[in-house]
Amino acid sequence: MTLLDLFHLTRRNLLLIAACMLGGVLVAAGYSALQPKMYSATASGYVVAASGGSVSGAFTGDTLAAARAKRYLPLASTTAVTERIAEELDGTGIAPTGISASIVSDSNIMQITAAGSSSEQAKAVADAGVKAMAAEIHRMETLEPAGITSGDATSVDGIPTTGTAAIALVPFQEAGAPGAATSPNWRLNLLIGLGAGLLIGFAAAFARKVLDVRVRTTKDMERLTDKGVLGVIPVASGLSKRSKTRRKSAKTALAQEALRQLRTNLRYVSVDDPPRSIVVTSANPGEGKSTVAANLARVLAAGGQPTVLIDADLRRPALHKEFDLDSGVGLSQVLAGDVVLRDALQGTETNLLQVLPAGRIPPNPSELVGSKQMAKLIAALATNRTVIIDAPPILPVSDAGLLTAAADGALLVVRTGKTLRDQIAVAVKRLDQVGGRLLGSTLNLASPRRLGETMYGYGRGYGYARKSYGAYYGSSSKVAGEGALLAPHVPQRVSKAAPVAAPSAVSPGREASSGDRVG
Repeated sequence: MTLLDLFHLTRRNLLLIAACMLGGVLVAAGYSALQPKMYSATASGYVVAASGGSVSGAFTGDTLAAARAKRYLPLASTTAVTERIAEELDGTGIAPTGISASIVSDSNIMQITAAGSSSEQAKAVADAGVKAMAAEIHRMETLEPAGITSGDATSVDGIPTTGTAAIALVPFQEAGAPGAATSPNWRLNLLIGLGAGLLIGFAAAFARKVLDVRVRTTKDMERLTDKGVLGVIPVASGLSKRSKTRRKSAKTALAQEALRQLRTNLRYVSVDDPPRSIVVTSANPGEGKSTVAANLARVLAAGGQPTVLIDADLRRPALHKEFDLDSGVGLSQVLAGDVVLRDALQGTETNLLQVLPAGRIPPNPSELVGSKQMAKLIAALATNRTVIIDAPPILPVSDAGLLTAAADGALLVVRTGKTLRDQIAVAVKRLDQVGGRLLGSTLNLASPRRLGETMYGYGRGYGYARKSYGAYYGSSSKVAGEGALLAPHVPQRVSKAAPVAAPSAVSPGREASSGDRVG
């Protein structure tokens, strides 16, 4: 991971990292609040050695004292010193606590530091600690090795001693009463909590990136489908007539341009044999396939291509609501032979665009859309029109696969950041099983602020896109197709005698003839 990747990872998970840092600080604050207050006091003593009254002796003694003083530091934690402190504090009501000893750098000064629950206790223990260390060092220095005695030797607890010491610790500075507690160290604890939260935040962000199983970028889709991503459509409520907000905005303009790019890319999927009948489907419900199908049909018609939009979702039809059409008669009646196709097609406010609603919901949707009559209908309409077919999701039912086998191919709509990678793999496999052709995919409902991340990879920003496209496309209605995408809510249907005539019904058991096609 490069520094740039780390920067993008941080920006992408800024809230998560900030929350972890805040949590670390709160935990550290709680820990510090629960710890008892401790005070620390330090008393000092000077380590001296016999000099013999000469300069060379003084120098030798000073060097000896510095070397021996370091060896006596571990005595501070021994039981012997603790017992001497207890004897010194006897009658004061202060319990002896552990002490520590250190040597001031480049000197013979030994510092005895003691901690206590009050400043008075810490001072008393530190002062008693210096005296206890001095007594213990003196005892150690006057011990006589076993088997060696001198004329003036005495005995302490049965151990021979000479009574004189070459090294001694002389107390010279009492401890001062501390004015503030030294523990808990709030500043240090909070910094540790902040640092720990930062590390946990980055670990969580990295794990979130590695373990993410949702489709978020075009690279994810290309790897899963082995097909190109034909468009990335950002969130824009103005694209759907069913939305309460249907107005020109930067987001809507950006979505319009994405749909025009999708139209262009579909034309170049196969240059020699461009698809004329396209099934628009998704892996799961709620991924916006119907909105994409409706607006794709609009931009195709706005570009001068006669287009028929078929609502083949006979389970949950939605296109009649999108175009405010009568849903009583439609595809199901045409396939059953009850209504001729010419009477079922309905005009829209967009010139060159007709819609075939779903009609009555039949009890056997899969049998109808997978029938030979459906294949004949698609072939007849696709002779001189572009046919867009809104199909049910692939994973819940088999309708989309059957329709794709009868059409030129399928456009798979994926909801950015919601659809799972495993679901895409299963959807592609089901299309392959029925011999359906996947033309490509479209990432739908992408965040306008993260289009760069969706198009180019994790964390890449594309913040200028919304401003630039909004300034160019959002302020003018002269752009081709914009009027079609932002049509007024009041429908102005093309009459049945519209310039684009509808083909005749394809009767059961009869092949499509020239009379069924637009001349």
